[in-house]
Amino acid sequence: MTPDAPARPCANCDAGMQHDQDWCLECGTAAPGRLGGLRPGWRAVASTLALTVALVGGAGAASYAALSSDANREAIAAAPADGAPVAQAPPAVPAPPAPVLPPPTVDEPKVDAPEPELPEAPDVEAIAPETADAPAVITPPADDAPAGDAPADKAPAEDRGADAGDGEPDEPARDTSPMKPIALGAGVTALYDPYGRATAPGDPADAQDGDATTTFTFGAAEDGEDLQVGVVVDLQARKQVRGIEFTTSTPGADVEVYATDSSTLPPDILDTRWDHPASRPDAKRQQRIVLPRGGAKYRYVVLWFTAPAKAGEPVGVTDLDVLG
Repeated sequence: MTPDAPARPCANCDAGMQHDQDWCLECGTAAPGRLGGLRPGWRAVASTLALTVALVGGAGAASYAALSSDANREAIAAAPADGAPVAQAPPAVPAPPAPVLPPPTVDEPKVDAPEPELPEAPDVEAIAPETADAPAVITPPADDAPAGDAPADKAPAEDRGADAGDGEPDEPARDTSPMKPIALGAGVTALYDPYGRATAPGDPADAQDGDATTTFTFGAAEDGEDLQVGVVVDLQARKQVRGIEFTTSTPGADVEVYATDSSTLPPDILDTRWDHPASRPDAKRQQRIVLPRGGAKYRYVVLWFTAPAKAGEPVGVTDLDVLG
């Protein structure tokens, strides 16, 4: 029987420790030399860990070397041996679209149109003259066409609608004869006062009697408005009126001419049936007013006064004639 090995004291608390005891059971201090070396089991574990670390490091280094080697090979292979520039790949060209095919055509049945029948050519021999040496030329006598005749392609002036008076087509010729008073019966002259403005009117017959010593006079209230009073002549029927001639005892008045072909006298001067062919501001003592375009046919004619020569002064008409 082998005697027990003497106990060894703990370096920290002096408690007894067996020879193979690694730690003090009293204070937990490691036995001397315990931390300086490894037991056989721990040495195997440390060797395994070191080998694993070495293998992992070797694998990493091998992977890095392999990657570096591949990159070098690709760089060497990409560069041409003669130093020529590397040709770049052409750009990708998109594929052309698929062609659109026209719809199938259906052949329609052809309809044979009848060929037009051409007239038969006349028999040249039948109409040819017996002698074909030279064509016959017929010259009209010199006295058949007078030298002053117009060319045949121009129609006479009356056929083209031209008018000898003013040259306007489709318009009757104007009467260029001297104007003269239209014969009128008694009582055809009257005061035309549609707005009731006349004051102290005289006898309208004094403007028609042909007596230079009698005068038809009338006035209007001084209210700042226009005179708006006139003398109307009833022609008894529609007659061609080319102008008006009158003599006034108060020259300088403003006068206008109105006329209508209506069978009834319009009630006021603004009626649309009135024509207003002429006007004369500042009328002379003897005044003739010629209507434009040769005049027209009228039934009633009014000599309309809008302003007297002087404010508040009456207007006097000594003689009035309607010219045709």
